[in-house]
Amino acid sequence: MNKNKHVIDMIFPFALFFVFISSCFIVLILSFHTYRKTVQLEQSNYQTRTALSYITQKIHQNDLIDSVSLQQIDQKDVLVLKSSYSQGKYTTYLYEDKGYLKELFISNQLEFDKDDGKKIMPVSHLKMQQINPYLYHFSCIVDHKEINTNVAIQSK
Repeated sequence: MNKNKHVIDMIFPFALFFVFISSCFIVLILSFHTYRKTVQLEQSNYQTRTALSYITQKIHQNDLIDSVSLQQIDQKDVLVLKSSYSQGKYTTYLYEDKGYLKELFISNQLEFDKDDGKKIMPVSHLKMQQINPYLYHFSCIVDHKEINTNVAIQSK
């Protein structure tokens, strides 16, 4: 009888240890899945907000911008920022092309070619709308999430 008591005394701690380790493993797997989803959501929000923040900052970048306008080029909205520098007059084009927000900074003496623009970040369905002469509305979709913003142009 004493011998059976000792076997049960050894099996119980091992069983308890096994339950503890199994519980830790399950919690670890569940927390990893939750963490991965959270990181993906944060990246999506960052990319969406960053694209519109980039456009907003380009508009408010400095006082060198002479004019802001929207143009339709190849059936796409293009934001056109005209600037004057001591070296001459330049234009910055912001637009969506092939799934990317692109920027092209060129002299007014050169012609716009959408393939020459620098890729900034992936976006889709970038829409630009001029509400009045001093207010623009921008929206885009990144990872199936749409975000909108309005940007006021400072009058000179």
